[in-house]
Amino acid sequence: MHIMNIIVIAFATLAALTKLTDVFSTIKRVKTANMERNPIGKVLFKHFGVAGGCWITFAVQALICALVAWDSVFYSETAEKVATVAFFGVITYFNISTGFHNMMGYDLPLTKSIIRFYGWLAKGGK
Repeated sequence: MHIMNIIVIAFATLAALTKLTDVFSTIKRVKTANMERNPIGKVLFKHFGVAGGCWITFAVQALICALVAWDSVFYSETAEKVATVAFFGVITYFNISTGFHNMMGYDLPLTKSIIRFYGWLAKGGK
């Protein structure tokens, strides 16, 4: 197997697994759907409970990572594979930063931006 394919698979796996930091920390921190800032998460939590909604987001992200990795490994050129690895790197950073926010109240720069974005969405984009 080409080394770039191995890197794509490794980063896809890392992106999927780091979602667990978000899942476990959200289940621990968020007790009701109204405590969630993410509007999509809030809807899922209202319908499936906090734990159920978290596991649904994990399954969706893992599936997306697997499909993107599959496409990249079998149908992409090197430049596209590099872009895919960068994409998985951003997802990994987001997952870890969300876990830090949930567990320690510490916000990495991306987390601060996302929280402001969620606030903007909550106001109807105004």
